[in-house]
Amino acid sequence: MEMDEAEFDELVRNLVEQCPEERQEWLGSKLRNEVSLRKRIKKLIEPFKSHFGKKKKRTKLINKIVSTRNYLIHYDPLLESEAAQDQDLQILCLKIEVIFQLHFLQLIGFSQEEINSIADHQLKRKLQL
Repeated sequence: MEMDEAEFDELVRNLVEQCPEERQEWLGSKLRNEVSLRKRIKKLIEPFKSHFGKKKKRTKLINKIVSTRNYLIHYDPLLESEAAQDQDLQILCLKIEVIFQLHFLQLIGFSQEEINSIADHQLKRKLQL
């Protein structure tokens, strides 16, 4: 049985308010069935994974993106050592830019072969950082 959206929102709000403050954001996202940033990035990279190295290297990149975002957005001091800083942050931004560029090429109808060619020739410098 479906619940009215307003009623559902009220239920979620009440549950989140009863949750300890440090877990409210997490609980709210779970109750709204939001896809985690980690899963969204992994899904964006998947069609182009060959350009981002083996699974271990891709996982390290995804972890760095998530930790950096969480540190900068939520200012979680525990994540400071895991977050990209200075030159590493610039390199991370370039890699994120490549992820979006590849995804955009896919969205506007470029074939996988055309995307691979562009990545190999035009985006290679950013990918090798």
